Amino acid sequence: MRALTERLGPLARIGLDAGARGVRTRHVIVDGHMVRIDWSAGPPVRRG
Repeated sequence: MRALTERLGPLARIGLDAGARGVRTRHVIVDGHMVRIDWSAGPPVRRG
């Protein structure tokens, strides 16, 4: 997440595949900022 923050600026929310992780936390703290985690049932949808 630090690499994303360095490239994109501060993150407020990210989406992760629920099937890829056993532990599902609702948020993490990165460099003193809370980043919310949204879990999905499948792979992330690419937008752009």
